[in-house]
Order: sequence, then C-alpha cells, then structure tokens
Amino acid sequence: MRLIVAILASLIVAGTADIELEGGRTTLAQYGATDCRTFLPYSPDPDHIWNRLQRALIVRTGPDGSLWGCDEVDPLLWFDTKYVLTGERHTGAMQALDEFIETHAERLVSDPLKRALLQRNLWAVFLWLTRGETFKAQRERLEQRIATVMTSIALTPEEIVRLPGNFSVDAEAAGGLELPAVDRGWALISRDDRNPAAPIHAAALPRSVFLVYLRMPAGTNADTYIEEWRRFSRTHTDDRCDEHPCFPPQLPVGTDVALVRRAMLIDTAARPRVSPLTESVQLRRYAAVDPSMPVFVRRPADQLRAEFRLSQRALLKGESSLRVVGPDESDFPQFATQGQDWFEEREAPLVRAFTRQKPYGPTTNTLQSCVPCHSGPGVMSFTTYSRSHVVAPGEPMFVSIHRGDAGQEIAKQLEALLRDPSWRKLQPLMAPLR
Repeated sequence: MRLIVAILASLIVAGTADIELEGGRTTLAQYGATDCRTFLPYSPDPDHIWNRLQRALIVRTGPDGSLWGCDEVDPLLWFDTKYVLTGERHTGAMQALDEFIETHAERLVSDPLKRALLQRNLWAVFLWLTRGETFKAQRERLEQRIATVMTSIALTPEEIVRLPGNFSVDAEAAGGLELPAVDRGWALISRDDRNPAAPIHAAALPRSVFLVYLRMPAGTNADTYIEEWRRFSRTHTDDRCDEHPCFPPQLPVGTDVALVRRAMLIDTAARPRVSPLTESVQLRRYAAVDPSMPVFVRRPADQLRAEFRLSQRALLKGESSLRVVGPDESDFPQFATQGQDWFEEREAPLVRAFTRQKPYGPTTNTLQSCVPCHSGPGVMSFTTYSRSHVVAPGEPMFVSIHRGDAGQEIAKQLEALLRDPSWRKLQPLMAPLR
C-alpha cells in the first residue's frame, strides 16, 4: 500500500511554463502538460512542415492565448468540436495537408519513431472526423488527405517491431512499483465471449489495445478467485443489481488491478499492428472492501489510484516516457462526456460551471475521472467481470472471465477494430497507395 501512496505523492511533469491563476500562481506542470510553445517533436525548426501539420490539426488555443494538446495521449477533440472544420482553421489544415502531400514531405523525416508518432496522432484525428455528423464535406476532404499522409509515413512490420518499448518507470519516481507482468504475479484477464476485456475503452479508442491485469495479495490464488467468479456468473445470469443486492465472491483487500493501453499503428500494407509503445497504465489497489455495501454506493477512498501516461517529448529524448500523473493534476473532461468542446463552448452551462479559473485550464482531477464507473464495493468495480455500472443491452450482469493470453486478447481486439466503422472508412483510403 505504501508504494502506491508514494506514487500518488509523486509529480513528474514535462512542462514548466508559468500560468497565472485566480488566488495564486501555478504552472503547466500542475496539469501535466507540455509547453506547446516550445514542443517541436519532428524538427528544431518550428516552420518544418511536420511540426506545422501537427499544430494545424491538434494544438488548441484557450481564450487567453494559451496553447494546449500538443503532447496528450488523446487530442483535445470532442463530438461537438468544430475545430478544423470551419473558417481559417479548416483552410490552414487543408493547406498543411496539401503541402505535405504535394512536396512529398514524408521524405524529410526517416526516423521510425517520429513517423510512428505522427501517424498515431493523425489516426486519432481521423477517428474523430469519422464519428461526427456535421460538416460532412469538410470531414471527407480532411479524411482523404490524412489517410494519404498516414500511408506515406507508414512503417514496415519489421520497423514497428523494432520501435523502442517504453513499458518501464523510473524506480525512484514510482516508489518501487512494478508494472504488471505475468511473471511477477499478475494475471492477464480475458472475457469468455468475443468482446475485449475493456469493451468500453476499446470501442471508444479502437486505435489502441487495452490489456487488463489482476494481482492478488500474497497468500491468495488468482485462479481460485477466477473460477469462483465463473461459477457465480453461470448461476446468476439474470441478476439485476439495481433491483436487489448482489454478492459475488469478493476481492481480498490488497488486490491490484491494472489497465495497460498500447498503441496500434498501420503498416505499409495498410494492416493494423500492435506496437511496443505503451500509451498509459492505470492502477488501482483495494485498500478496503465492504461486501455488505449496496452496489451503487461509491466510496472512492476505498481504492488507491495511480496512473502513468505517455510523454512524447520524453520518448523522443530517449528518457523514461511513462510519466506519473500527479495527485493534483487536472484534465479537460473527455472520456464518455456529453461532447461539449471546452475551447469552443465556454458559455455552455456545463463548461461554465467548471471553468472558473483565469487564464484557461483543465478542471477535472485526473485520478478521480474513473470514479463513476470504478468505485463500487470491491469486485463490483472490476468492470471486466461485473457490468453492474456499465451493463450493455443483452449483456449479463456478471461476465464469465478466464486467465487470458496476450496474443489471443490482442487478436480479439484487432478483430474488433476491423468491425469498427472508422476502420472500414480508413482502410480503403489507404489501400490504393500500398
């Protein structure tokens, strides 16, 4: 328990530019944000077309002129975002894409890691474009050009395999924490059905692979618990925890759960491949478990949380690139939100209620953002097994799970990607350029 407390007390950050806030002074470091004024990922020249293309597509500007989003795991784009779809921003994005294509700018950078990172960032924008229903003509123009650039900078399968693995954390900064590994007591968990182990994450972000790990405290056996959960799921198929109490076999205090996210890339044959790049690791330790608690009671304090996120700036420097998310670090709400753009809809009630600091900045505590779905009593918050908070139509309340195999779980998620509408739109746009 002490080692996760040490992690939560740590603060490793990439930026140091000062920001003035009401009632005091803070830094970009408090938000875990890289200073976008100085982040030049592809060349020391700020006017290099690769740098300009990334700025045109993903860097956002706050009302005070502050810049955001250049080194995020996911771009700051929401369902209702109009950014790059209208006005000067759309014209600028189109010009940057056309210049890249017409001048064969893919020849300017040969470094496989830089090519991989740009393709990864472009894929994120493409995915966002395909999920909107407004400005269809503008979206299609951008999609076609982004697909062309993604193809031109694609790596061979061999180059993808040789990319630097970053699944490590500075021991001192991490307080001695060991990241999940099956040879250190962690069990990879898979569902018995064809769904990924973290189906909501995989559906929202199909360009990544999500792996779920479980580690029991010393003296307990993960396989014993997994078998007990399987028996419970088979005999309680119709349980409705929102209508009456549910009591599946509980997690022992001290159990660790991890969600590891790895980046996918698209190779020179337009095939998706899992890369060695880790984008994030989320960890939870159960410090208290009360099996008598109703399922929908949330007690976040019963869990200790830690998170590591990819810093592209650190990765490109060859440094430890999974930075520790600080306990006071904030985010712009993104995952599973209502879609309001926090840069464009500052007068919307939801945005206005949270945005009270000046100048502009994120407001939601990062480590608390998972509480709505993962704060029930013990195993009820382990949503790979218990769907009590996130059950989908036709889905059982308790899913049959087993100790999984990484290769099989990755294959399952690649199959899910191939069924995703965004992939069905992207793959034909890339195929003619093989």
